[in-house]
Amino acid sequence: QPLSREIHFGESNPYLGWYARQIGDMVPAADVHVCLGGRGETAVVTLLAPTPGDAPPFTLRHRDAVAPEASPVVLEAVHRDGTAVTVSVAQRGPAALTAGPVTARAKLLVVLADRSNMRGVAIGCSSLESGGKRITSPEADFEFADHAGGVSILAPIKVPKNFSWIDAPRSSHPTYGQ
Repeated sequence: QPLSREIHFGESNPYLGWYARQIGDMVPAADVHVCLGGRGETAVVTLLAPTPGDAPPFTLRHRDAVAPEASPVVLEAVHRDGTAVTVSVAQRGPAALTAGPVTARAKLLVVLADRSNMRGVAIGCSSLESGGKRITSPEADFEFADHAGGVSILAPIKVPKNFSWIDAPRSSHPTYGQ
């Protein structure tokens, strides 16, 4: 379903569109609200690239599916230096996805690639291939990278257990039990 978008800037009833550098400080700032409708899982990708007084640093390319079962949704943002961020999202459960030089059977595939390096994240993934080399992971969600022509898993992505905040006199910081 279509997205609706509102941009708030320095409004006071209610207070929307403000940034505070410290308590009591209010500076007008862009505050974007996006509303969407629909049922089931929905993927929304947001690219924030503030460039005051400059041309946008990214060229966007996207391919939307014509029908829900037709193909994954792909968004590619190419930076002016040649670095590309590609997001490929399956619309209904794991599917064959491609992002940059990587193919996978997954729910979500995000790849950051430049001329010499490639890194990414796979969610709900059962297999991943790059440069003719295939890897499988005991975890369905993981971070990966290209090393000397082959792809390898850097770390699994897990929801932390026993997460909490520790308050200090002037700040707070997270702590993880496991």
